[in-house]
Amino acid sequence: MKRLSIAFVSLLAAVACYAQTGIEWLATSYEFGTFKEVDGRQYGSVKFVNHGPEETMINDVKSSCGCTVAQYTDDVIAVGDTAEVKFSYNPAGRPGRFHKTIRVFVGADNKATSISLKGLVIGSPESLSVKYPVESGNLRLSGESLILGDVVKGISRHEFLNVYNQGEEKFTLTWENVPPCISIGVSSATIEAGDMATLSIYYNSIDDDNFGLNEHKFDLVWDKDNPSARQTVTVAVNLKSEAPKLSAEEMKVAPRIAFPNKVIDLGKVFVKNKLLDDFKLSNEGESVLDIHRVYSLNKVFEVKRMPRKLSPGKTERVEFELDMSALPEGAFNIKVEVVSNDPLRPTETIRIVGEKVKMK
Repeated sequence: MKRLSIAFVSLLAAVACYAQTGIEWLATSYEFGTFKEVDGRQYGSVKFVNHGPEETMINDVKSSCGCTVAQYTDDVIAVGDTAEVKFSYNPAGRPGRFHKTIRVFVGADNKATSISLKGLVIGSPESLSVKYPVESGNLRLSGESLILGDVVKGISRHEFLNVYNQGEEKFTLTWENVPPCISIGVSSATIEAGDMATLSIYYNSIDDDNFGLNEHKFDLVWDKDNPSARQTVTVAVNLKSEAPKLSAEEMKVAPRIAFPNKVIDLGKVFVKNKLLDDFKLSNEGESVLDIHRVYSLNKVFEVKRMPRKLSPGKTERVEFELDMSALPEGAFNIKVEVVSNDPLRPTETIRIVGEKVKMK
């Protein structure tokens, strides 16, 4: 008797629950599977049964994006009847895996049910060239460089890079030769054929000691056994020191960088390989001048010796080397940046000019 009572109470609870909900969805997700972008719009549907106790109707259906369109009946759904919600997904310009939702609002209480829609679109060559313009074997990238711009020492930056597997087999993405100031994460290291992943690239300026313009590079690798299965990515940043907040009195005694000559004219150069030369810089302030960096984006320029600190009133030489073999014949103009702790002119530019003449 006691067991019967418990069973009867359970049955009443179930009936009460049915009466409150009324709707039984036969599925709340739909898998489109893998299909090609050129196949065009894909269609699917889900159904629910109205278990009562009253007739009901679909009030509205809302999709998470314009790529998904839903259709439904506005007729009354009697107790015991089945209703269907139809939908379609437009893959145009959307290669890769997708996960969309539609929300179906039913009944007098306007209760919403979310329907999950998933699939994988094999992109067309036209879409891939727009969304992933950099092609490197089976790997495509949304770009091969990230431009971070000006970053003050002590600040971190975070950027994203999307990659796509255009091969026929899945691969596992790894990375090599990553500088200490760069760290990398990925949404999914294993990328199925036709699928994409997102790289999260963090730049921590605390671990970067090169003030001024920098190009930090690392390699993406998707087949360690194939030397050509790699792509170099560049993170470009202009690292700046935080501008000191100095009083008028402090500014008077601050360091001041100066150059006897900001244009180094080498004249006609007959040297075939390496050319050694120098330029001078001075501290005309009343505090120690710190030289953070002397560099050029022109790879023919290399600093051989430079002062790190310059006392007030002192002048020192910066010795440099030019790889003349890498310069074409004719006039050249090489821009060199000098980064210091001068609060008024933290970055100064000098130019090395001349004319490379062919040796007879």
